[in-house]
Amino acid sequence: MTTADDFRAAATAVTTPANDNAATVAAPGPDKQLLDAVERGDIEGARDALTLGASIDARDELQTTPLMIAVFAKNAAMVHFLLAERSSEGALHLAARADVPEITETLLHHGAGAHLTLATKNNKMTPLHIAALTGSENAVRQLMDAGAPVNFRGENYMSAVDVAAQSGHTKILRMLVIEGQGDLRGAREGKGFDPMYYAISGKHIETIIELLRLGSDPLKTDPDIPTRTPLGQAAALGEAGIVKLFLALPDGTYNYERLGHALGQAELNQKAATIGLLEDAMRDYVIKNRPAAVAPTYDPSI
Repeated sequence: MTTADDFRAAATAVTTPANDNAATVAAPGPDKQLLDAVERGDIEGARDALTLGASIDARDELQTTPLMIAVFAKNAAMVHFLLAERSSEGALHLAARADVPEITETLLHHGAGAHLTLATKNNKMTPLHIAALTGSENAVRQLMDAGAPVNFRGENYMSAVDVAAQSGHTKILRMLVIEGQGDLRGAREGKGFDPMYYAISGKHIETIIELLRLGSDPLKTDPDIPTRTPLGQAAALGEAGIVKLFLALPDGTYNYERLGHALGQAELNQKAATIGLLEDAMRDYVIKNRPAAVAPTYDPSI
């Protein structure tokens, strides 16, 4: 796990001039003293730096704030102290990633609950999205208990359920759906996939099995390719194990036409492993559904 020390060391390596004759560096200012004190876990040193005029929003070379450093270090006492000065909007995301209940509780207690739907700039994820992505079970439960909207979708149209499915965090997926009433139907208005498609793209067969148990529709079509079902997506990816799973569903789930569409996706992507499976499935379907031969009727008058 990357720590605050790793970040600081990397920043120093990049920003320090490689010059043995460089002038002596001036004594650090209050902001630098605060950042260093937080990194050391020195609350008194942090208090002294603030007294000298350090900004609670001071940032180092990597734009890391004191509160972010404390969260990365999992220093609950320092987080308590800094939050008494000022809460940071991004801290709840970091706490969700770290999955330390004491820190998450501290942030929520100090008003971070107002940021439950605050999305990160890069990947448009809320704290609950981050917890689902990283498998932080404690954080997922705490955030749901605090009122985090399970079905909230950011600009990327993904919900926390989608993220858990794509990441293969089956236990969290079940928690979000059963306890949080997470939606398995996917984004509305044809934008984005449902969790099943994300689980297939992540190649997580156990998650796919759980989604089927939870009631996910194995016939929901791809919003971009109306003829593509989950079976077709697995075929296009060449995932033989997942294709076998879908082919083992009750008779009638995949008829001849749907099998044909899936075979077309496998052939289009040149996935030999799934082409063979689907050819066999179509042959078996024809044999199984072939009309029974009718014995000729005996006519005694002939």
